[in-house]
Amino acid sequence: ASKLGCAEHHLRALINQGLGYRNFSTFINHNRIEWVKKAFAEPDNARTPILTLALEVGFSSIAPFNRAFLKETGQTPSQYRDSN
Repeated sequence: ASKLGCAEHHLRALINQGLGYRNFSTFINHNRIEWVKKAFAEPDNARTPILTLALEVGFSSIAPFNRAFLKETGQTPSQYRDSN
């Protein structure tokens, strides 16, 4: 908010109402998961452990990543990777 020169509550309102996210964490997790989905599509990452990718995007452990990924995509990370 300070980098944009606006009040925190205005930025929260923009993220929550303007972009349609429930809260800031949901917004951040969506972007992290999009990065992981793109990483899954890269041949160089075919054998990269899912935990490694989850940690690279900022998740602190596998459980919150798995929950967020399932909620976002309807599939577990392993299911998503195998189907693509």
